[in-house]
Order: sequence, then C-alpha cells, then structure tokens
Amino acid sequence: MARYSHLETARLTLRPFLLTDAKSLLANGQDPRANQWTLRFADLSAARANIRRYWLGQPAGKWVIEQDGVFLGAVECHLHPAIDGVEIGYLLLPEYWGQGFATEAARAVMQLAFGPLEAQSVLIGCDEANHRSAGVAQRLGLHLGWLVLAAHQDAETWWVRYR
Repeated sequence: MARYSHLETARLTLRPFLLTDAKSLLANGQDPRANQWTLRFADLSAARANIRRYWLGQPAGKWVIEQDGVFLGAVECHLHPAIDGVEIGYLLLPEYWGQGFATEAARAVMQLAFGPLEAQSVLIGCDEANHRSAGVAQRLGLHLGWLVLAAHQDAETWWVRYR
C-alpha cells in the first residue's frame, strides 16, 4: 500500500497527514458549518492528538486533500472484509464546499478500491440531513442502501456501489 500513499487527480494531491496539518484540521473542527457532520476540537493540542491517534494510524488509507500546497480537507478508506468492500469518508473546510473537491478526491479513492484493492463494493455513510455528502455519493454513482455495520451502529443511511 505504500505506493498508494500519494494520489494525484487533475486538480488535487492526496498525501499522508503531517502534524503540521493540525491548524487546518482545527479550523474545520471549530467551524459550526462543518463540525455538525465531522470532527470537533477544543484546541490545537486536541487536533494534534487526533492526527497522531487517528490520521497517522493508516497512512496509506488516509490522506490530506490539497491543491497547490493548500489544505482543503481529508479523505479516507477503510476495508470491510466481511462484505468485501471499502468505506470512503471525507471532510472539507467549508470555504471549499461546492467546488467538486470532495467528489474528485473520493473518486480517486474509489478507483483505488475497485482497482488495486479489488473491492467488490464501495460504501459511503452519511447523516440523512447532510445533503452535500449525499450529493457526493450520488455523483460517484452510488445508490441509497440501508446497511448496519458493527463499527457504525448509529449510521443508518448508506450509499453503495457494486463493481
């Protein structure tokens, strides 16, 4: 997986997290438009701790989304061997919403999933009220489905695409 630690799209670079990304992650986690759907952080120390604990835990499956060296957000994939699938998650700083960045980054991860990872399905879970996130899933060709995965008992709305 190390060779997939960096991915490139037409406009974006997906790269592993660094501790220096904590300020940008904190900005997302303190913005009420974003943190109703994603992470919340009280301060820079908490954002750094989250990067150490979570984002650096699987560098080949978790990436910073950046454009020309500017942090836009993050995208990740988790393997779900029991269903032979991959779950994709993403977050963007609100000032970059509506520009196609989440779709472009998630599409790159989906191509990795259906290509070298040989996944049979791709899942995206989102809150029913998060219409922007659901729109990303729809643009990727995923369809509404209802799945319950042990790791996400609270998530009810899933978007699914099969190979």
